[in-house]
Amino acid sequence: MEQHFGYFCRAYVGQDVQANVIARTLLEAELEITRMIRGGAMAAHAVQHGMPDHEPVLVASASGGTATGEMWRYLRQNTGPEFERWQVAYGSKTKILDDRWVVIELCSTGIKEYSAFGKAVRAIWASAAAASPTS
Repeated sequence: MEQHFGYFCRAYVGQDVQANVIARTLLEAELEITRMIRGGAMAAHAVQHGMPDHEPVLVASASGGTATGEMWRYLRQNTGPEFERWQVAYGSKTKILDDRWVVIELCSTGIKEYSAFGKAVRAIWASAAAASPTS
């Protein structure tokens, strides 16, 4: 099994890089991307270490210049246990994955965005208490 080295998170204001942060886990990357959007970034993404920037795992954008927005999570494999977890969520009535993500697209031959095989979404709220990814 390949060793995983974490995620590289980057925030943007326009085309300018505002911040670069390393996160050890997907949850840490999710929290960091949320913090970046709340801190004024217009867009942010997290890429698994060793992967190219055009294949992010997380992508977020601010809504209307405020500290709210949406975050999208992308599935990078089309087989195995992670794909199966997404498949179960996508086939369920609620489509909820990990208690906070809603799977909106899944296809073993690929989706149109970022060379991924699945896409899930969650909201980023301006209030830290309302947007906690663990709630």
